[in-house]
Amino acid sequence: MIGKKSFQTNVYRMSKFDTYIFNNLYINDYKMFWIDSGIAKLIDKNCLVSYEINSSSIILLKKNSIQRFSLTSLSDENINVSVITISDSFIRSLKSYILGDLMIRNLYSENKDLLLWNCEHNDIAVLSEVVNGFREINYSDEFLKVFFSGFFSKVEKKYNSIFITDDLDAMEKISCLVKSDITRNWRWADICGELRTNRMILKKELESRGVKFRELINSIRISYSISLMKTGEFKIKQIAYQSGFASVSYFSTVFKSTMNVAPSEYLFMLTGVAEK
Repeated sequence: MIGKKSFQTNVYRMSKFDTYIFNNLYINDYKMFWIDSGIAKLIDKNCLVSYEINSSSIILLKKNSIQRFSLTSLSDENINVSVITISDSFIRSLKSYILGDLMIRNLYSENKDLLLWNCEHNDIAVLSEVVNGFREINYSDEFLKVFFSGFFSKVEKKYNSIFITDDLDAMEKISCLVKSDITRNWRWADICGELRTNRMILKKELESRGVKFRELINSIRISYSISLMKTGEFKIKQIAYQSGFASVSYFSTVFKSTMNVAPSEYLFMLTGVAEK
């Protein structure tokens, strides 16, 4: 670590479709990153975020969310990803330096996993210059506090951070979450815990669409079961359990009420093979 163990800097070179996974070594700290050219996609393993970034984007992943994210290059040419790991203690020390109540709320809010700014290139160039200097210059703690608090305050005021986890509605968020662990016995408490939101908020949004929670979970699992059927590699019993149903009989009941045909018949229509 550099700068009294407050920072760690790395640059990763990525070819098209290469994926950089933000590991869980520093989950109690923050990660800030940007790419030098082209485009890449930031992906949440729970599917709550899938967002294309470019060389104007700066992303700050907040503590306890780092391990959920990965970055995939979509560029034909190689790109470089600059990543800074910033200690939680350093971020906390900035509170008295940052200008603007909005930036303070956004930076320290536990309800937002990340902040994203689409900046002008000169702002990114200044950040890159300071970060590149870590290897040769022994910056004082005071300089780093003044620089980063000033940088955060400036970009928030000029560009306004984007909370990209807010782009999806409740149904999409729940759907993506269930798909990420299809066999889990999802309950309201699990969903609300993962999404960091109140049950009444989610329930109200589902009710406004005439959708019941258990029906939504089952429809997601039925959709997944059909994708397994299309491969022609699984029997009904395997499909039922791999789709998250507790029993084959319950799977068959839900499937027939949804598709108006028994799963064995549907499998035959897809593959032409009758299950014995």
